[in-house]
Amino acid sequence: MKGIVQVLLVFSLAFNACTGDHSSSSEEEPTKHAIIGKWQLAQVGDSIVIENPHVIGMEFTEDGKIIQRDGPQVYEAKYMLSDDTTTISVMEGGKVVEEFKVRSLTQQELVLEEGYDGIKFVKIK
Repeated sequence: MKGIVQVLLVFSLAFNACTGDHSSSSEEEPTKHAIIGKWQLAQVGDSIVIENPHVIGMEFTEDGKIIQRDGPQVYEAKYMLSDDTTTISVMEGGKVVEEFKVRSLTQQELVLEEGYDGIKFVKIK
């Protein structure tokens, strides 16, 4: 369980790390940051993750929460992106408990660094 939480936390932190100017016309709804939404673990290193009913995924919210669901269990924490958007910090009780390096972030894919391997997440919503 702790490993899943760490992977999900890394994912959520990486997603928030990428920020930018999302300009839109006054008639259009503003574009949300790429990390906002629900993500599912897709690949760890060279191993593709098959669908697993126990790993539902994680969600990054606009108010800085990261929510991970594993069956009936729910884990919530706060996340913060570094100014250069390369690091995601997960915080509990105002203290950083995990930091993750972001390799890449798009609207559909997030890749976090774990040693020499990458941990890939895909957006599901």
